[in-house]
Amino acid sequence: MQSEINDHQARSTITPTVVPVGTKVIKTKFIFKIKEHADGTIDKYKARLVAPGFKQSPADYEYDYTRETFSPTLRYELLRLVVAVCTYHIAHPVGPTCC
Repeated sequence: MQSEINDHQARSTITPTVVPVGTKVIKTKFIFKIKEHADGTIDKYKARLVAPGFKQSPADYEYDYTRETFSPTLRYELLRLVVAVCTYHIAHPVGPTCC
């Protein structure tokens, strides 16, 4: 566990601080996992520090995640169509080319 904490400190992903009086502390815990090769031998040991999401308040974030969020996705049919049209126009240019 200490090596995981040292790694986080080296990457500046966490910073140990003194908790101010009256501040509510979010409880965290380490989740340990053993990664194995296909033959069952141990590849590496992994640990991660997690906090329950329901304990975190929305005021802790700069962005308001309570609003609707949009995650754009692409259908493969549309991607194939765009690539086909671009390929056609590259192979059969119309008019003078600017590049």
